[in-house]
Amino acid sequence: MTINRNTGKVVKSWGANMFYMPHGLTIDNNGNIWVTDVGRHQVLKFAPNSTVPILEVGERMEPGNDKTHFCQPADVAVLKNGDFFVADGYCNSRIVKFNKNGEYVTEWSSDDQGMPSHFFVPHSLALHEEQNLLCVADRENYRIQCFDLNGNFLFETSSANFGPIYSVAFAANNASILYAVNGFNSRVENQFDKKIFLISTKTGKLIGSINLHEDIKTPHDLSITDDASEIYIADLNPATIFKYALINYQCKQISLIFI
Repeated sequence: MTINRNTGKVVKSWGANMFYMPHGLTIDNNGNIWVTDVGRHQVLKFAPNSTVPILEVGERMEPGNDKTHFCQPADVAVLKNGDFFVADGYCNSRIVKFNKNGEYVTEWSSDDQGMPSHFFVPHSLALHEEQNLLCVADRENYRIQCFDLNGNFLFETSSANFGPIYSVAFAANNASILYAVNGFNSRVENQFDKKIFLISTKTGKLIGSINLHEDIKTPHDLSITDDASEIYIADLNPATIFKYALINYQCKQISLIFI
């Protein structure tokens, strides 16, 4: 779905009867569109202005945990050379790297709950290639884990105010700050306040937070413009996209779009 950023009107949409449960959406440096489908257990790549996938990774409707299968993959992050990382995701809790042809390269995860690379629903990826940095929203561990592009652990960030971290993102023009958003917590009756968190990638420390509008109950994804002047929050229930302007780290809600 393409939406006019100023009016909130839907410009065009496609994919009906193709996707089962599309989840993650990424546009790479060449304008290719990548979609993770947690129902199909696949990652699909589409060329610009095309509705036919030019690459499918994972076996359609066949969950698994090996070099050719996913189980509900949540997100994808793409390098400039076309290689890509997949947060595989709801079932397998691992990060998998593939080359540009969709061939398995490596993966990392840990069964030890006390160790880095132990994921409990890696839900979102934030990539900044120039800084050799890949950060993971480790959703149900209530933390963010960051690695270099070879999967070596760098740092993690957690806070008593986090709750489940659903999405992480960089502004392309500034890798010194990582943005994250928390979401609905199914484990407790009293919900965490919904916020955007700002983390320094130099220290790994939480440096600030921005309170979200009270109407945002179930934020599920976050996207940010290259200069961090606009932030978009996708809310699940009701299905709404909130657009914010960010001025001196103060958010102002400037529109909301019902979809």
